[in-house]
Amino acid sequence: ATGLMAVFMHDQPKGFIAINATVATIATLSGAALFKLWLYNFRIISKNLTTNEDLKGVFDRRANPHDKGCLRNWLTFCCRRKRESYYSTHV
Repeated sequence: ATGLMAVFMHDQPKGFIAINATVATIATLSGAALFKLWLYNFRIISKNLTTNEDLKGVFDRRANPHDKGCLRNWLTFCCRRKRESYYSTHV
């Protein structure tokens, strides 16, 4: 190995290199999962939905009365008291 990898792997036992590769793989997979979770939450906050409403598809066939547009939904999320799930109160 040459370059930067040679500096890090110089005189390291093969088991140590395998552990580094395993840790890097786990970190990458965990990071990807957390990024996907972040994207999902970003989407439902932008639509002013609870997780339960989104998973149950409560507003798939009708308009969401709480949706006030992306920017106002984010302001509501960050600055106001949280609302109850529509699903838990109307089913």
